[in-house]
Amino acid sequence: MKGTKPTNPVAGQPAATLAVWGPLLAAAALLWPVLGMGFTGDDWHLLEILDREAETQPPGPGCGLVFFTRAVSEHFSLYRPLVMTSLGVDLAWHGAEAAGFMVTTVLLHLICGALYFGLLRRLVPEVGAWVTSVATLVFLASPLQLEVATWSSARSETLSFAFGIGALLCKLGRPERRLVPGILLLAALWSKESALVWLPAIAVVDLFGVKTDFARLRRRWWPLGLVVVGWFLLRVFVLGTWSGRYGHVDAGAVGLADHVGRFIHSLAMVLAPVSRVTVELPALRWGLVAGFILAWLVVAFSLAGVRRQGRGLVVALGALLVIVPLGLSVLINPINGALVGSRAAYTPLAGLLLFATL
Repeated sequence: MKGTKPTNPVAGQPAATLAVWGPLLAAAALLWPVLGMGFTGDDWHLLEILDREAETQPPGPGCGLVFFTRAVSEHFSLYRPLVMTSLGVDLAWHGAEAAGFMVTTVLLHLICGALYFGLLRRLVPEVGAWVTSVATLVFLASPLQLEVATWSSARSETLSFAFGIGALLCKLGRPERRLVPGILLLAALWSKESALVWLPAIAVVDLFGVKTDFARLRRRWWPLGLVVVGWFLLRVFVLGTWSGRYGHVDAGAVGLADHVGRFIHSLAMVLAPVSRVTVELPALRWGLVAGFILAWLVVAFSLAGVRRQGRGLVVALGALLVIVPLGLSVLINPINGALVGSRAAYTPLAGLLLFATL
């Protein structure tokens, strides 16, 4: 018909499938060497705790489920029962073999990449699938993401991110949903405390993405608010304190100026393509660094000058995903160029990549 644009078959199933699987397979290839790293850092501490529980619990995830009613340990009074349950499942399936834990950890990271790809396609559909694919590869292959991909104890980041993104996608798909986003939000909070960022993120999606008025937003938002309040009260009851205790944090107050300095330094580290991690893992060094720099350049040039609808949604959501997790992380550990501490860059990097779509 006259005036009708024919559909483009290139944007069909094969190309779309390759655009999704391309960054996942590339990231999996880059991360292949980490599967042989074994346990490190906090992994040993959490495994010792689970081993003690396994002596009094039947084989299976039950040794992790007990952490719904108590803190991880006296040394780290964290309330992250889903993390401990996932580690308990790995322990039941693989024993103390590190390879099984590593496979689960890397798979969770790749699942987060797939969900992030889906979120970008929903937020900025006018950007080509291949540009979104490259942005996803940047997210997955940044050297500062290696702590999350190599430490089983760092799967708190991937679990909270996956459940949080899932809640956002539910809202973008069917805004009237309350039960499923509420369950996903609770699961994110049971994975890491900084998942609090997903509550305002869901509100931002309702306001700017779905164009909900404030009256309807209140009706949709209050059940999610109750989820957060209930989680917080349960956490206080289990831990006996609202803030928690961290054995490695120096005693004494830290001034506001110090926190601001930590925040700025951590933000700079999120943007940095090189860290000491790449020196410690020679097999990954040049591939990760070169790929990360190239991917940033491709994203920057591909997205430059493209007109966007829903700019307010991207700005607000990107700012939340950067500021809230970073602001909470610097209270405990600032992000640095070493392996330890870089896990807090996980969600902020996703927020920064959203700004690349402006």
